Amino acid sequence: MFRTYWRWAIEITHVKAPACFVDEQWFGPYRFWCHQHFFGSTEAGTEVRDLIHNALPFGPAGRIVHSWL
Repeated sequence: MFRTYWRWAIEITHVKAPACFVDEQWFGPYRFWCHQHFFGSTEAGTEVRDLIHNALPFGPAGRIVHSWL
């Protein structure tokens, strides 16, 4: 089993209820993290979409380790 031991601190920086909200990392495993959550109605129920912008730490070495994990 793979476990992560990273501590994350995020803040919800934008809210446009009930359509969307955004959380951003203050500190954690990424150099940059912005996660947007979008909600909409469909005939089948609620649609949830996510858009994530991130930057891995440690440059090329970080990309190699990330692909391995």
